[in-house]
Amino acid sequence: MANRSFCTFGLRFALACIAALAALTALGCSQPVVGTSSNDKYAVFQEEDESTFVPQPVSIASSKQGTETSIVDSGWWAKDGYIHYGLKVENPNADLIARDVTVQITSYDEDGVQLSQDSEVISFIGPDSIVGFAGECGSGQMPATVEFAVVGTAVWQDANGYEEPLLIASVEEEDKGYYRYEYTGGVTNNTGAYVSTAPICILLEDEDGSILAGYAGSTKRIKEGRTHDYQITINTAPDHAKVEVFAQWSSLNDETNEALGESE
Repeated sequence: MANRSFCTFGLRFALACIAALAALTALGCSQPVVGTSSNDKYAVFQEEDESTFVPQPVSIASSKQGTETSIVDSGWWAKDGYIHYGLKVENPNADLIARDVTVQITSYDEDGVQLSQDSEVISFIGPDSIVGFAGECGSGQMPATVEFAVVGTAVWQDANGYEEPLLIASVEEEDKGYYRYEYTGGVTNNTGAYVSTAPICILLEDEDGSILAGYAGSTKRIKEGRTHDYQITINTAPDHAKVEVFAQWSSLNDETNEALGESE
């Protein structure tokens, strides 16, 4: 009789757990949405003797002068007067890498009066490629319009033997409710060098792929040939249909690897 009572309790407990799980699912608490990126690739495994592309320090320049980079798409969303913007910037040169590209973000009120002007630097854009970039700026005053422009590229580098240095291995989006979203996934270090930091830019887009907003994060300490996890939480964001995630090489990695080389 005691064993039968125990079994009856266990069955009731299991049924209660199933009911609770069903309720949570109905509320959308455990339904992550898988997004994609234009450079989605899975972890890279290389033979030890296989050659790899290691970005040169930004102090090393090519003898060639490239055609200037350009903004091919942009979008923004303002919350509490601060601008969450996303850009796609193209390097049209098939044989040159663009380093330290400065972009300028200027906001205006409905009368055309300038409210803010900010500048940011994109450390690295590979040859014949488009990168996503995101950030936050503004004055705390709600803008009516926002304009984006490329100011210039500091250094052009030869792209001999180029391979994309950082790859988005995966990305998942989870709606946490109340316009909060969490992004998780992995970044693969496709170089023969240590990555001390990898900036990550998240672009939120509508069904047609137009940028609605952008947010920035990072992951750190990725050994060569390895994939490292990232987790980025956005506390407020607009409704969107698509997500693109980009990982970028940072000039801070140049300094780290120079220091490591000197210590050997």
